[in-house]
Amino acid sequence: PRPVAGQFRITSRFGQHSLPDLPNVMYDNPGIDAEVAAGATAQAVYGGKVSGVYVIPGFQTVVIVNHGNYYTVYGNLSGAAVKVGDVVKAGQGVGRVAASEDNPSVGQIHFEVWKNRDKQDPAGWIR
Repeated sequence: PRPVAGQFRITSRFGQHSLPDLPNVMYDNPGIDAEVAAGATAQAVYGGKVSGVYVIPGFQTVVIVNHGNYYTVYGNLSGAAVKVGDVVKAGQGVGRVAASEDNPSVGQIHFEVWKNRDKQDPAGWIR
């Protein structure tokens, strides 16, 4: 499932891209970014155990959930609803999505899927 219920529009895809204002500068997106409803709740896409909650400049609060050999990363949260060691079920809220820097009337989530340490394209995993 998607990491947020309701509105979900991918605004930046996985992989290398040039920046719109600087076409010669490449950016490597390790996940996807999606525009979501303002104040939306980020939710675990699969059951697992919270292995990290961090505050990272540019990503605000980040929650990492371990699913065995896979990890999911939920970034740009205004705060976490879970703590390290919590067991979460699919669909359970892990935090509230922060507003987009470009358009504060909507939320923007950063979402990653890792197989061990190899980053996967999340678009292929969500429906």
